[in-house]
Amino acid sequence: MSLLIEIHDPLGKRKFKDTELPLSMGSDRNSHVRLTACREIEAHIGRSRGHFFLQPTPQADGIYHNNEYISTSVWIKSGDRTRIGDEIVEYLISGDLITIRVLRSEDVPLNSTVTDIQPKPNVPNSPLPKVSEKAANSKKSPKIRYILGSLLLILLAAASFLLTARSVDIIITPSPDTFSLSGFPPPIKIRERYLALPFSYTLTAHLDGYSTLEESIKVSSNRVNRFEYLLQKLPGIVDILTRDTPDAEVFIDGKSMGHTPLTNLQVEAGEHLLRVNKPRYLPLEKKLLIHGMTNRQSFELNLQPGWADVHLSSEPPGALVHEGEVEHGITPITMQLMAGKHNLLLSMNDFSPERLKLDAVAGQDLRPAPVKLNPSPATLHLTSDPVGATVVIDQSYQGRTPLTMSISSGMEHLIKLELAGRKSKVHALTLGPNQIHNLKLSLEAEYGIIFLITEPPDAQLAIDGKKHSNTIGRLRLPVGSHTFEVKAKGFKTARRTITPSKEYDQQIEIKLVPKNAQPSVIVAPNTVTAPGKIKLIRFGPAKFTMGSSRREAGRRANEVQRNVQITHPFYLAVNEVSNQEFRKFKPDHSSGNFRGHSLDSNNSPAVNLSWEDAARYCNWLSLQEGLKPFYVEKNKTMVTAQPITNGYRLPFEAEWAYSARMAGRQQVARYGWVGNYPPQKKTGNYGDLSARQLLNVTVSGYNDGFSVSAPVGSFPPNIAGIFDLDGNVSEWCHDFYSPTVNGSASLLTDPVGPSTGTHHMVRGASWRDATITELRLSYRGYSRSPMDDIGFRVARYAE
Repeated sequence: MSLLIEIHDPLGKRKFKDTELPLSMGSDRNSHVRLTACREIEAHIGRSRGHFFLQPTPQADGIYHNNEYISTSVWIKSGDRTRIGDEIVEYLISGDLITIRVLRSEDVPLNSTVTDIQPKPNVPNSPLPKVSEKAANSKKSPKIRYILGSLLLILLAAASFLLTARSVDIIITPSPDTFSLSGFPPPIKIRERYLALPFSYTLTAHLDGYSTLEESIKVSSNRVNRFEYLLQKLPGIVDILTRDTPDAEVFIDGKSMGHTPLTNLQVEAGEHLLRVNKPRYLPLEKKLLIHGMTNRQSFELNLQPGWADVHLSSEPPGALVHEGEVEHGITPITMQLMAGKHNLLLSMNDFSPERLKLDAVAGQDLRPAPVKLNPSPATLHLTSDPVGATVVIDQSYQGRTPLTMSISSGMEHLIKLELAGRKSKVHALTLGPNQIHNLKLSLEAEYGIIFLITEPPDAQLAIDGKKHSNTIGRLRLPVGSHTFEVKAKGFKTARRTITPSKEYDQQIEIKLVPKNAQPSVIVAPNTVTAPGKIKLIRFGPAKFTMGSSRREAGRRANEVQRNVQITHPFYLAVNEVSNQEFRKFKPDHSSGNFRGHSLDSNNSPAVNLSWEDAARYCNWLSLQEGLKPFYVEKNKTMVTAQPITNGYRLPFEAEWAYSARMAGRQQVARYGWVGNYPPQKKTGNYGDLSARQLLNVTVSGYNDGFSVSAPVGSFPPNIAGIFDLDGNVSEWCHDFYSPTVNGSASLLTDPVGPSTGTHHMVRGASWRDATITELRLSYRGYSRSPMDDIGFRVARYAE
């Protein structure tokens, strides 16, 4: 059965169970036994081995139990009294009930027992009970016997204590000013050690400048118990000021402490990370070493400006300067920009806005050069009669009419229109700022001469679907593509696409084949000339083997041998496209240089251009001749037009390989020269001795005289009449790259490469190449980016 504890104090009557032990005694409002004029906690009441005991706290001073001063634990017996200040606490133990009363000292007679303060009759000034001398004497002998018995019990207890007590070593660093170990049974201090029974005790230590140590320790049954403690320094008192920049936020070890000025901050002793933030100022970080022990330390900090003073002007002055939604003012202006990158916009009526990017450094003045504002552009709506003319303004290609564009105001522009079959027209135009102008230019037709011979002579001729009276003789036709249809009774009808040119006359012979005649295969190539006098040779149909044998020296894994059939005859340009020819399409193109050696001369092959640029040139060339472009542009990417046209294009890889390796030969060629590697004669432009200061690898003993690219056609053509297929610059092909030739059939017919990809085929060696692998005609390269040794040549279907 549990004990019941009943307390009578200034708060009234309250009850507690033994499970709520220990009980506190003091003036604190949470004390179980409430006193009025004393410390917050003076003592504790506990229970051990079935008995109650009183234990003063280390701070207690002036506790008298049964009129004896105590500083350590004492047992509580029924009838005991404890005096604390002007109050007396009495204890009455009866069975499972202990009653604790708090009385004023003036209410308790001197030397009275607990029975003396039991309820009395309501009689004023009642005399106190007294004990006669005879009664005292009669009790003398039993009292002596009681004292002797008590001494014996004490001796037995001491002996038992010595037998069961354990040595306790307590080491506290640094050494405290005051130190105590309390508990019940009370420990005994012997020099620097204690003897204590295996119970729990409270350790208390104090040293000025350090936090009071109060720890509960449990003595084990080991012979020696050792406890070590380190006193913690009290926090330091810290003041933090920011000179001339108040209201800065202060962080210590990442925790916000408030805004400056800060005083009387309590900061733990040791090293701390201080961070100070204030808008428009650079963050400040430093390490603080706090001494602690309530020592005061003051820190006065200087925050540095986080901006730069920017002095900005414009030509002409008066431009509004803004950045995003923020307006800074009108030029000339001095403004403060926070450290970092800035993108300023200067605007002014009748002038085009100009952007200025600045990198501001905190605390440094910035004086950029005056920003020059150009007059606002004009808008030109340009059309032609007929439409579709190529537009070049100030030697820069703009597109095809009808066209709307912005042009610089306040200056003269030369507008040139070109259209196949029409005379070019040049028009000078000057417009003012923000002016909108509509311009329509008419293009006169121009003609080319065709000398036509038909066989049989009495054949009927239709040009572009219209009958023509003359089948033999001189024809004056508009420049552009025309369809000739020649037919005669008993003969197969022939259809040819003829493109007259204003630059040269052409002789065309159309010989009809009898209907019962066996078809013949044309093996001898003939030639055509594209605008700009670009000569092309006709090839195909043909069968040959692409790739290389596994036993071939220098072979790579992507050179798998495949049998290929080309059924569509095609034309291939004799030369690579030169810078001069490419600049007719893109006047501002530059092929650049390599380590100071120019690649940009007019007759050198055009390089440093993308596959898309090469395809756009092919379209431009088609339009010059009146052919439908082979490519269309979708999302800035050139793709094959549908249906397929006979416009100029890049050669398919199979066409390139046939022209380089098989055309005009009985068997597939390995190199562009006759014989083995390395070449013995000047047959092409490769990485040679003249480039040994520029390249890491060169052909041993070979010198072609050109350290970088050579003018197109500088070396002898191959047997088919094509120049530079094996050297000078590598060449873009139409196909997307694939490690193997697409298809699984034993014979591939008219292969055009994968339908999609990320890289395009590049064939042929260049002035950079020198190894046996690269100089073989079967070498397959690929790229997705412009390079200084990749150019191109044009091709198109012959039919």
